[in-house]
Amino acid sequence: MIKYSNREFLKSYLVKGISNIMKFVSTFEITKGFDRWLHLVDVELKEKLEKYGVKVHFACANDDETRVYDMSEIDDPILVEAFMADEEVIKLRTEAGV
Repeated sequence: MIKYSNREFLKSYLVKGISNIMKFVSTFEITKGFDRWLHLVDVELKEKLEKYGVKVHFACANDDETRVYDMSEIDDPILVEAFMADEEVIKLRTEAGV
């Protein structure tokens, strides 16, 4: 069995001519409620999401608004690491309780 790092897998996946777009479902803890998270995504991170080609298609929270569940996509999967390591993204997410 061949083992890949995430980056190696993504590169090999893309070389085979398969679509670059990666769709994913994620869940994560929030501490400042769903409305605050929505503001983060819709306003504060809008420019960064566009820069990295991330689109959030659907999101919801549990009843006590401590977890978000979202369905998203990114135009180029290799940019996931860059997006998550972006200092401004980290700062804005932290301030929003993510």
